[in-house]
Amino acid sequence: MVKLKRPGKPALELRLKAEARFRERPAPPKEASEQPTVEAFQRTFYELQIHQIELEMQFVELCRIQSEVESLRAGDPDKPMPGEAKAAGPRVSSREKQIISLVGDGNTSREISEILGISPRTVETHRWRIMQKLAIANGPSLVKYAMTNKIDRI
Repeated sequence: MVKLKRPGKPALELRLKAEARFRERPAPPKEASEQPTVEAFQRTFYELQIHQIELEMQFVELCRIQSEVESLRAGDPDKPMPGEAKAAGPRVSSREKQIISLVGDGNTSREISEILGISPRTVETHRWRIMQKLAIANGPSLVKYAMTNKIDRI
């Protein structure tokens, strides 16, 4: 993430100072000629100063927001921020969550089949589908995933 730096002077003070200068100058008289006058250039210059100060204020606000986001993420970097969409992960069925939970408890496929009242082959199929959805390469990695991501039994 790019670190933003704050401007040297507080932006609000700069804006008030520029607006005060702008108000002190009399508005140039309207002339019929097409040639710009010195007063018109000065007025444009002051308008640009005010615009620059507004940009600096926006920059300061962005810095403040960035520091808030960083402080919120300090506790859990993977946690989505308010208004931020959650990462679209693979959808795991409730039965697959049961299988993951039982695998995390250290049960074998045969034990899981007895607990759930299904065949061991069905448990193996569920394990295979879970590994495909979660991009897990092998059985021990599935056990590790199940143990680190405690899923409550449904």
